[in-house]
Amino acid sequence: APWEFHKALNEGIASIPDKNAKNFAMLKLFTGIRNTDIMRIEILPENEADRVPTKNYYDPSVKKVRIFNKGGGMTDLDLGQIANTVMQEQAEDAMAAKPPRTNLFPLEGVTELELENSGKALANSYGTEINKHVNSSLDTHGISIWDKEKLKTKKFTLGALRKNLFDVIEESLGKDVAAEML
Repeated sequence: APWEFHKALNEGIASIPDKNAKNFAMLKLFTGIRNTDIMRIEILPENEADRVPTKNYYDPSVKKVRIFNKGGGMTDLDLGQIANTVMQEQAEDAMAAKPPRTNLFPLEGVTELELENSGKALANSYGTEINKHVNSSLDTHGISIWDKEKLKTKKFTLGALRKNLFDVIEESLGKDVAAEML
């Protein structure tokens, strides 16, 4: 039943002890933004001269995030209340960090080059934690995910969640809209 799956997903995310991993899961769920793009989101600098055109920025004043999609185009995403609240919380934590950081998610000791080369690995560390808790919750509720192509059950992953979002948008609004949004 869809409501049972939703309940198990919600409980799994709520059980994640690491605040950053939990917020990462919420952003993924409510925006569909790629994992590596979430890792690259920075607080929009107040001074326009400090802004870099190719960076992913969160602008709390307009409740939007600017993401550069895979094709190199820029997409300004309007955030709903939940996603904006999560981003605002991450921004406040970033500004309160010692020393303050620009990235919404901690990247202690990671250089820009390392982020470029291993952003996926950094995002996957959150994904591993999220997947573990959501799969545990699904197991507790006796819910499995059926892979129609392979004709067997499979484990929950954040990547599959994003793919499902793409499929729903594609079916409703078309492939071009889905590609632009995600």
